[in-house]
Amino acid sequence: MSTLNVRILEPDNPEDWFNRGISCVERGDYSEAELCFRRAQTLAPQSQETILNLGYTLDKQGRSAEAFACYESVLAVAPENAKARYNRAIHLLRAGNLAAGFADYEARFAAMKNADSRIYGQPRWDGSP
Repeated sequence: MSTLNVRILEPDNPEDWFNRGISCVERGDYSEAELCFRRAQTLAPQSQETILNLGYTLDKQGRSAEAFACYESVLAVAPENAKARYNRAIHLLRAGNLAAGFADYEARFAAMKNADSRIYGQPRWDGSP
């Protein structure tokens, strides 16, 4: 089935709304994705993946403060959530908060599977001179 032809099979099923939101993101329709993720969140308010994806769509629409609030809400419940920490890091770094931003930025390795799978002959840099 083409992602352009995805339809909601069960209007009260948050997974259907979430999947439709992902389909919208994949084709770059962030405003429609936002509506889908908001509906999914209404039906399953504790879904961290839904809130993260809502934040992403808000970010893509230039609504940085709202996106940041999404990441913060996930981290209030799950402080070690790597994707939320990585996304928050990007916001903090853009805002010039380098200390907090780089602390969260280390979560990128956990957030991106296989991102640090290469083997190097020297230890990973710890930021020291």
